[in-house]
Amino acid sequence: MKRYYYITVIAIVALLCLQVSYVENLYRDYIKQKVSLTQDALELAITKELHLRNREQNRGSSQFRLYIKAASDMTPQERDSLWHSTAPGDTLNLDTEWGKNIGKTKGEILQQWLQDKEIEKGNMLRLATLDSLYSLEPAGGNYRHVLLLYDAGKRLMVSAGDLQPDEKGHCSEMLYIGTKGLYAVQVKSEIPMSTFLKHLWYTLMLSAAIVVIVLLCLVFQLTEIRRKDALLRKRENSVNGTIHDLKTPLNGVLAMLDWF
Repeated sequence: MKRYYYITVIAIVALLCLQVSYVENLYRDYIKQKVSLTQDALELAITKELHLRNREQNRGSSQFRLYIKAASDMTPQERDSLWHSTAPGDTLNLDTEWGKNIGKTKGEILQQWLQDKEIEKGNMLRLATLDSLYSLEPAGGNYRHVLLLYDAGKRLMVSAGDLQPDEKGHCSEMLYIGTKGLYAVQVKSEIPMSTFLKHLWYTLMLSAAIVVIVLLCLVFQLTEIRRKDALLRKRENSVNGTIHDLKTPLNGVLAMLDWF
């Protein structure tokens, strides 16, 4: 009978371990999704902050001009004049920048190039403005966060936000500012367990209900085994008692038959 207890206990422990592992995987996927959303929000805020800086710096100025045109759309004369031009300006090779992992799209590479231009003019990224532009409202609400600005040696320079830099949180990837990797920005967010329970309560309740049903089935099975085992023992005791009660008269009958 003890082996049935052991098997039931092992099954219950295995089921609970599977349940804990399932919930843990759900939580990890949830955190990964939220961290990805925080990074997307940070990238959008960096783009907005760069636009504001560039507009304030070049307001009323005609010195800065950016012309974008695909080489395939140029005439041979335009391409020739471009390569032999002595006018001040920069030429950006998108293939080279893609190879450096500067950006994934043309827009991202041009944005990084514009960051270089603003940094060269001393118009550095303003972390307080970036924090005011950073928002997770489209993703379902904001979390306590802190924006961290690092130098080329990954040393923290300045931070902004309602979360302390040394507090626990979930960090996004470092987003480099410019093509030279001199500065990088990262966001650390506090994603509480309560939000995870709030968003996935239906899945968790359904999973818990399944576990309870399986546990009840195991307990019912063990109870039935114990009941049938007790009934079998009772029958064995009844048979043994009947045999014992019949043994005395049968012995007398056998003795009488032997005498005859």
